[in-house]
Amino acid sequence: MALLGLLLLLVTTVGADAYRTALTEPGLARDLVRSSGVSADEMIELLRVSAIVWLVACVAGVVAALAVVRRVPSGGTALVVVAAVTIGLSVFFLPLGVVTGAAAIVVIVQLRRPESRAWLLEE
Repeated sequence: MALLGLLLLLVTTVGADAYRTALTEPGLARDLVRSSGVSADEMIELLRVSAIVWLVACVAGVVAALAVVRRVPSGGTALVVVAAVTIGLSVFFLPLGVVTGAAAIVVIVQLRRPESRAWLLEE
């Protein structure tokens, strides 16, 4: 997701003019933008904000995962919180959100297993 977010951020910032042209030329993309009721500029801004949100979520997830691996006492809680936020965000980013939401559910389930709890509490 971080790579997808980074790619989307690059496309909507560095390649914004080319992307705007692609969204306004006759064809499927223009029809989709028109049917959504937003302008090409609004679509680009929405995609840019979405990319930033996913990048922040990915960084938070990596930091929380590293805390778990290092057995930081609050690492498990932080990772569950990030996973729960990811599930919430996934609703807004369907159909791709199905994959990220499912992965976040797996993280929560795995962290709640007795073996995981025991490992996290070992000294």
